[in-house]
Amino acid sequence: MTEPRVAFVSSHARRGGAERYLRQLLRELGPEWSCGVVCLEHGPLVEDLRADGIEVSVSDVGRRGRDLARAGVRLGRLVRSLGTEVVHANGVKAALACALDPRLSRPPLVWVKHDFSWDGIVAAAVALRSRRVVAVSEAVAETFPGPLRRRVSVVHNGLPPIAADRPRGRRLVLEALGAPESAPVVALVGRLDRDKGHEELLAALPEVVRRRPGTRVAFIGADNPRRPEYAGGLREQLERDGLADAVSFLG
Repeated sequence: MTEPRVAFVSSHARRGGAERYLRQLLRELGPEWSCGVVCLEHGPLVEDLRADGIEVSVSDVGRRGRDLARAGVRLGRLVRSLGTEVVHANGVKAALACALDPRLSRPPLVWVKHDFSWDGIVAAAVALRSRRVVAVSEAVAETFPGPLRRRVSVVHNGLPPIAADRPRGRRLVLEALGAPESAPVVALVGRLDRDKGHEELLAALPEVVRRRPGTRVAFIGADNPRRPEYAGGLREQLERDGLADAVSFLG
């Protein structure tokens, strides 16, 4: 059986979790599944995929509604030129841009929903234009009410086999923290962004430290260039709570 020709459209081209998911998926599926990848911005993912031997086009999309609408028309022409039978939209911006071109309704649109971005009316409208929504968790799927929920499948992200030296990893974190070997450590890995749970962890931290004195927290991840003020707000909160010494920003 011949595999369908799938056009993969990526909202972003950074090296975040959604982009790593897409790169791993393409590696596992093999070249017979893909008729090309379209990234809606320039970024490291473009070169990473090209290094894997995957054909990548870039169609820059702005953040405003009219930019997305124009991009949807351009994207429609590009996707049709690839001889696409299925469109795989990786992220909500990709799915919205695809949905805004009515001619893209012919090849089925599969939207992979990674997070809570644009939940509500926008997410519902995009789901209506999608043949299927793939949510990476039950929590991500909860935004869809009633009949829309029947279009949603929950498929957790697959992971390749990982050989991890856990003791060495702990030693490296303890060294970075300057903490003793006996210290309890909580590590949150992810960019410094409101969606990643830093504020929720800090809200629980006073009780954690009360129960487990000496607990250290490691925030491992880069600043979000679109929200540079967020990390400063976290540091201010730690100063107010008297917990600045318990938390390290390791980058």
